[in-house]
Amino acid sequence: MSTRLLGHGIAWVGLLLAGLWLAGAWLVLPWVVAGRSMEPTLIHGDRVLVDMWTYGQRAPRIGELVLFEGPEGEVMVKRLAPPPPHAQAGLGFWLLGDNPAASRDSRRFGPVPADRLLGRVILRYWPVRRGTDRVALILDSYNSAKVR
Repeated sequence: MSTRLLGHGIAWVGLLLAGLWLAGAWLVLPWVVAGRSMEPTLIHGDRVLVDMWTYGQRAPRIGELVLFEGPEGEVMVKRLAPPPPHAQAGLGFWLLGDNPAASRDSRRFGPVPADRLLGRVILRYWPVRRGTDRVALILDSYNSAKVR
């Protein structure tokens, strides 16, 4: 193998790594779930991928899992739910944990403004299998979500 060919290969690998880094910084973010608020959908320590691009292109949809910044600056994962009947429209998004007994969510702090939504959870990649799970995907979870 010539030195020139090796140099081109190294340059391509460098470009590929830079592209992956840029994609990770702006398109997809790996995240580790903390706490029990999303059980049984997600449990403490699950690793997920968060789509950071979609909400710049369209509005969030009921049932989607959302990564957002809470009222005290903490970053959380919750499910987008329809607002309760008594809530004023247009104040933000209603985000709830799947495990109400262990969740600090919109039932406690109210609606979350759109500018605090960071991204949409699209995939649980670790653990690959859990119990009877055959597929670790959460893609388009709003289609089968039971919003509490």
